[in-house]
Amino acid sequence: MALISDLLSASAHLQTSMPSDEYERRIRELVDYCKRLSSTKTLDTSIHEESFLDYLDPSNDSIAYLFVLGVQVQRAQELSGNNCPADIRPGGKLWARTAQFLTRFDRIQVRHNGKEWRQLLEIVAQASQAASKASPL
Repeated sequence: MALISDLLSASAHLQTSMPSDEYERRIRELVDYCKRLSSTKTLDTSIHEESFLDYLDPSNDSIAYLFVLGVQVQRAQELSGNNCPADIRPGGKLWARTAQFLTRFDRIQVRHNGKEWRQLLEIVAQASQAASKASPL
């Protein structure tokens, strides 16, 4: 639960009114923090639980939400041995989380996560294609 508190605290710094240059600096710091967590593999096992995303608001905590969602998608892929497991496809639990994120994210925050954003969109495209091939018209 310490990781949730840390992410929420870091993300909360973006919620206060501040000059745009300060806002941009804090966004970059949060992106760097999330990337460090990912690269050092110091993630708490709770991040893999779907309920972890319940603590984050996709519209206010877009950076943290995108980061956690990406980790969960990667975990689902690793566990299934498949790039497009059922959890990621339409109707799956991560599909619903992804759809929620895509309809509510903060574009200013996300523009600092270009790689992670692109990866999520590629996953959505792959999952959509896999679902359309699997169901007859």
